[in-house]
Amino acid sequence: MDLGFRKLSTGKFNRSEISLWIRTVCAGIALLTGPAWSQTPAQTLGPRPFTVDALYAAANQTHPLLLAARLEAQAGSIDVNAVERQRWPSLSAVVESNTGNTSSLPSHSLRVQQILWDGGLVTSKVTEAENQVILSRLRVQWQQRQLFLQITHAWQAMLAAHARVQVAQKTMDRLQGFKVQMQRRVDAEASSRIDLVLANSRQLQTQVELDAAQRNLKVALLKLEQLSGEVNLRQRLSALPSFSGLAPAAPFLNQLQQADWVDLARRSPAVQIARSEVVSANNRLRTKEAERWPQLYLRMDKPVGNNYPNANNSTVTFAGLSYTPGAGFANVVEAEALAKRIAKSEQGVDVAMKEMQETLQNDREEFLNAYAQISALEKSVAGSDMVLASFERQFQANRKTWLDLLNQVRELAQNEYALVDAQASLVGSRLRLEINMDQNPLATAQP
Repeated sequence: MDLGFRKLSTGKFNRSEISLWIRTVCAGIALLTGPAWSQTPAQTLGPRPFTVDALYAAANQTHPLLLAARLEAQAGSIDVNAVERQRWPSLSAVVESNTGNTSSLPSHSLRVQQILWDGGLVTSKVTEAENQVILSRLRVQWQQRQLFLQITHAWQAMLAAHARVQVAQKTMDRLQGFKVQMQRRVDAEASSRIDLVLANSRQLQTQVELDAAQRNLKVALLKLEQLSGEVNLRQRLSALPSFSGLAPAAPFLNQLQQADWVDLARRSPAVQIARSEVVSANNRLRTKEAERWPQLYLRMDKPVGNNYPNANNSTVTFAGLSYTPGAGFANVVEAEALAKRIAKSEQGVDVAMKEMQETLQNDREEFLNAYAQISALEKSVAGSDMVLASFERQFQANRKTWLDLLNQVRELAQNEYALVDAQASLVGSRLRLEINMDQNPLATAQP
């Protein structure tokens, strides 16, 4: 080592000594940094999970409509405080300039006025402000559910498109294998060239289906990215979970059979918003009716400064009554119009109930239909696969035609398409039902 330092000072090294020094320095760095030195970030982190709950959580934090609804709810809480302060005394100060005209003297005074009775005007305004806070929070929940439902629709479309792409690619591979076999038979003059043309036609038909599935997959991924704020979702398709069987869905099927659908519709944010709109209409009517009554008040005036010679600057207190019925007693007519709007709002509750019940019923029927179809479709796919293998052996033995074999490939592909569509429908309808049945933790969290 001393020899090495002496050579370092002189700058004279041979090639083997330089290599030795480089290996020594690298070994020391590896010991200091530990195992992380030999691992890349990709190896350490691994692929990010691609789940619908992750998209829900991302949209819950980033979507502008949801953020705007939350800000509106916060502003509503501040409005309540502002309206409640109308019960406080009102302060005013008057300071006028001197015009130089002794007949028009300026006024310098302080005034405090307290409303003693207003017919319930401020109370109705406070009640309405508090109801608006409830409404704004319900709108946050409604907006959140609508956002989650949109993500669910796009998620279902993405699952179906991704699975159809896989089915189409698998069918293309089958057809390519059969085409290679037919090419050898044509070259050996064991089959006519028209059989090869038929194979090409079936490949082109499958290619069209593959292109359509890839376009639908691209559209669904773009929709998910727009709604969730996530990027490059296509790169996470490899981490997409596969379809589960019917066993995990059986407990949920039992819940559907025991659910109280009327109660679920009544507790939905859309129906609660409609009911709160009725409350708001009643509050506005009470406010308008309170404006028809006079207000009793207590006022205190205190002149400030020397307004004019020998002026009396003592504090003066008044008890008074003010009445503003509006031009042409418009308050009475406006109250009648508001009473009609209350009846309209009550009809809105029935409309919201019917729409929510229809939504729940449609999703329930979609889930039940998919659940009933999947078992039969799985057996159909398995049977079609077995028949295809049998047809292939019989074709080799000249007991089945080339057209029979290609038709069976087509039938297997159609059964596989129907199966993945039913599986995606089962997943999507269950997710939507869980959202509307208050079983999704993200959708039921407080805004």
